[in-house]
Amino acid sequence: MAKEQCYLFSCPDGFQRIANYQKLKFQKVKVVFIPSIQPDHFGGFPGFFLSSRESKNDSELDFQRTILICPKNTTKLFEKSISFMGVYLHDL
Repeated sequence: MAKEQCYLFSCPDGFQRIANYQKLKFQKVKVVFIPSIQPDHFGGFPGFFLSSRESKNDSELDFQRTILICPKNTTKLFEKSISFMGVYLHDL
């Protein structure tokens, strides 16, 4: 049986609270589509991403990456957030 995969379209601020309330599994999200870096599309992504990485064990982290489809200027945003996202940033 194939593993269930989920796709996330935008990740607004407060997404983690809603996802936890709905009992969504962060680690099942494999592809995230971010149409812009406005807060209503991107504001909750750093927290969501870190929670999804921390909920996996080390063997899962070795081969599971999250695919992020986003505008080109998002790269600069991630470079600025290296102190916040730390070692997990290479998993994008």
